[in-house]
Amino acid sequence: MTLEATVLALGAVLDGRPPAECAPEAIVEQAIRHRVSPLLARTAFARQLSGALVDILAEDVRLKALHAAVLDDELRRLLGALRQYGLTPLVTKGAHLAHTLYPAPHLRPRADTDLLIAVADRRGMREALAAAGYVPSDATTGSLILGEFAFERRLRGGVVHYVDVHWRAAAPLVFERAFDVRRLAAQARPVAGLGPDARGPALHHALALGCVHVVAHHWDTLLLLWLYDLRLMAEALDAEGRRAFVDAAIEGRYCDLAYCALKTTRLYFESAALDALIETLAPRADGREPSAVLTHSGRRPVDDLLLDLRGAGWRGRFTLLREHVLPPPAYMRAAFGDWPLPIAYTIRLLRGVRRWF
Repeated sequence: MTLEATVLALGAVLDGRPPAECAPEAIVEQAIRHRVSPLLARTAFARQLSGALVDILAEDVRLKALHAAVLDDELRRLLGALRQYGLTPLVTKGAHLAHTLYPAPHLRPRADTDLLIAVADRRGMREALAAAGYVPSDATTGSLILGEFAFERRLRGGVVHYVDVHWRAAAPLVFERAFDVRRLAAQARPVAGLGPDARGPALHHALALGCVHVVAHHWDTLLLLWLYDLRLMAEALDAEGRRAFVDAAIEGRYCDLAYCALKTTRLYFESAALDALIETLAPRADGREPSAVLTHSGRRPVDDLLLDLRGAGWRGRFTLLREHVLPPPAYMRAAFGDWPLPIAYTIRLLRGVRRWF
């Protein structure tokens, strides 16, 4: 079977449907790769496994559960520390969904923690993270590029807690206007499993963020786990939540992205809730929104850059190009070691031109 056919078979197993004829070891391998091994372990398919596959699946589930527990403990501590600085970021994506949507947190593994803040809180967040024992990750950042910065802290057992701090919903600048962080914060809900200082977006906002995430950031490296998130969120929305989701997509002009993400999810999972949202969004997904370029076949990194440049003023365009071509010296030293900075910047530029096109 092809790799895509195996992933489709895995989706059927998670759905409780009989999969296409497929080797059990291939399904287990893809479940581990797509971070859905804890979900697979709960299925009738997993109960029929035998031999080494049982041990392989069980070991991966244990490791993911341990990793999630360590990250959760640290996130509770970190949120309390941030509160002391007057900071109450929204916990989004994996950590949020694990504690609000899944039957048990360990069923939703994650590699990092995503926090959403107001633009005005960027400096305070950096200072608070440093005071809490975190150091900047080796990643480029700037005032416009990416819309995020990353910190990390090494924990017990060699586990590293990576924290991505976002001040806009997704990297493309078009999403600076698509989501109002203040509105998301005003409608936020407690995340009880992560302590008294944890808040996450309302479910319809979480679904919107999830749709934008998979299309804007990871369209070429989709994980089945992210699509499973979308399926669960769609099914958890009531009628009012579905209306709020669609209204927000219309207002934020990301109907094409939401439609694309949900249609892709529907390829792997059967869901009446997905069907209803797809049908409602279909007339609005006409390709006229600026962000619709992100759904085009053959999308290149340069297309993302051109989208950003179209949405920025002249000063913003200069800043964007500078931040792409000339990232901070600290990042360049981490990426290129002892290379002289002029040579490092030249190599980066040449590599970037090849990658963009």
